[in-house]
Amino acid sequence: MTPEELALFEQRVFGYRHDKPDPKIVKKISEQQVLTALAEDGRLKGYLRSRKRKGIPHIDSLVVDPEFQRTGVGSQLIQELLAKGSPVSLGVFKKNKDAIRLYERLGFEKQQSPDWPDSYLMTYL
Repeated sequence: MTPEELALFEQRVFGYRHDKPDPKIVKKISEQQVLTALAEDGRLKGYLRSRKRKGIPHIDSLVVDPEFQRTGVGSQLIQELLAKGSPVSLGVFKKNKDAIRLYERLGFEKQQSPDWPDSYLMTYL
């Protein structure tokens, strides 16, 4: 999939304007590692964007189509990144309880984000 198609997907899933790709999101996608999960018919179920931050992979975005949420797509994408054997970090809003449960179930540990009071920094070592 092209960065533009992935940007439109992300914008739709997160409820942003999605009549045209946001150039900022396209730029991030173009510069980051992207792991995708496709349905058997080729439809995009979800994707994960990551980049190096302080020398380790940092998950910037995990985007799963609502139709495929709670089916293991997010876990599959994260586990694919974890399989590379490196520590991984991510930030998550404290109010996003479902995501926090997922990350903890996968072995991430949470701590207060040093940059954002309403977020946790979660790390998988």
